[in-house]
Amino acid sequence: MKNISMLILALSVLIFLNSCSDDIHSPADHFAPEGWVFIDGTGARFIQIFQGKFKSGSNEEFIVPLGDDTDHIKIKFFDKNGAEIDPPTSEEYTLSWEIKDADKIELERHDGEEWEFHLEGLKLGETEIQFHVYHEGHSDVRSGFIKVKVEDVD
Repeated sequence: MKNISMLILALSVLIFLNSCSDDIHSPADHFAPEGWVFIDGTGARFIQIFQGKFKSGSNEEFIVPLGDDTDHIKIKFFDKNGAEIDPPTSEEYTLSWEIKDADKIELERHDGEEWEFHLEGLKLGETEIQFHVYHEGHSDVRSGFIKVKVEDVD
């Protein structure tokens, strides 16, 4: 009887340790940029956020035409030294977003363009959008909320 109890205990410990091993991550397992760079179709870096603040000379909002799409917008990042870096290439990382008033804008992406998008203006007014880099079901980093103005450009 004592041997059976020891065997059950040993198996329980092994199962517990094995199930927990996939949940342990070191900080090196995560993409941890210090900022976001939004690049328009001309290559201009029109919104730049570094360590939670808009960089000097940066726009602080997206302007979106009512009933139309913005130009193609591409995302890059800043490292801890303020140097521009590319998005992660692993398929484990995905772009996600949160729109405060989804009646005003919609985010659209083309297949295969994980770090690129368009914004479509649905209704005049203002809202905010926040971007996230998701990894293994949680957000590794977020942009903070950025103002979005939908304007009638005609």
